[in-house]
Amino acid sequence: MRNLVKVLLTAGLAVAFVSLVLAQRQPGLFQVTEGTLLTNKDIQKDVEKELKLTDAQKEKIAKISDKMNEDLKKAREDKDFQAIGKIREDANKAVAEVVKDFKPEQAKRLKQLTLQAQMASPFGGALQVFTNEDVQRDLKLDKKQTEMIAKTVEDTRKDTKEIFDAAKGDKEKGAAAREKVAEMNKKAADQIMGTFTDDQKKLWKDMLGEKSDIKFDALYQFGGFGKDKGGKDKKKKDN
Repeated sequence: MRNLVKVLLTAGLAVAFVSLVLAQRQPGLFQVTEGTLLTNKDIQKDVEKELKLTDAQKEKIAKISDKMNEDLKKAREDKDFQAIGKIREDANKAVAEVVKDFKPEQAKRLKQLTLQAQMASPFGGALQVFTNEDVQRDLKLDKKQTEMIAKTVEDTRKDTKEIFDAAKGDKEKGAAAREKVAEMNKKAADQIMGTFTDDQKKLWKDMLGEKSDIKFDALYQFGGFGKDKGGKDKKKKDN
């Protein structure tokens, strides 16, 4: 995902890209998955360490990651941006085959870390978590709750589009819009979790597991929006 962002930023389409993430949420391109955590160079080592992967497991993941990055590089060079989604989809499928052989505790923790990473998204990822049928089932949400979630997500999507449309073509307005959308998505997610019963809160706590120290925000640091690769403010860094 980071590589695609850089390409779009180079073309001057940063705001349009973020709008696309929120408006369309194409799984192959933008959804943070178990495969994302295990192949993203910024957090890969930390994830492997937390999962306590064996050398053999790491080697299998490395082969998938290396092939994915090589294919992505070629796609960028060829300006074949449509291929990027397929490349990531294939990598996710390959990772899923490796995960099948994980120990139960490794597989469970990977699911927890993936949820934590999705909830860390400032671009509606947390809201999308609650539209997932498996999550809704595991939380035992009732019809009223699922209908409330659907309405909240749709209303937030519309508001997000309006905010980014208004900021289109202006870098400073785009950065301000990004912050506004992040705050709006957090508030909406909090409203959804505010409907949880005590039993659902316990289920949710178990689904997330112990809070990880992994810097998941690295998955969402987009160059050109005021932060560098490490998530530090550029202005502060330059002073």
